[in-house]
Amino acid sequence: MPEYAMVAHMTLLRSNALHGSRSQRGQVAPDSWHLAEIVRDDVPSPFPICEGPTVKTGTRRPVRDWETVLPQCPECEARAGDAVRAQAASEEQAP
Repeated sequence: MPEYAMVAHMTLLRSNALHGSRSQRGQVAPDSWHLAEIVRDDVPSPFPICEGPTVKTGTRRPVRDWETVLPQCPECEARAGDAVRAQAASEEQAP
């Protein structure tokens, strides 16, 4: 059974700088969470399970968090959801 990682596509949000300054600064935030198959050496594939764009590096979380993060990609859920839940359960039981 393939192993999966949970990854996010990121988007740049605009937010006001601290202390009421009129300037704005960029803030990177998860746009939506996706699933990617781990290809080798515990590294997720650069492509998610769905047909979406390339996954950014540095936006990975444990698969056991899949049920708690929003928004989730419904296509990834439909394609790999049961396998991911089984993997998450086995990770939680591991010592």
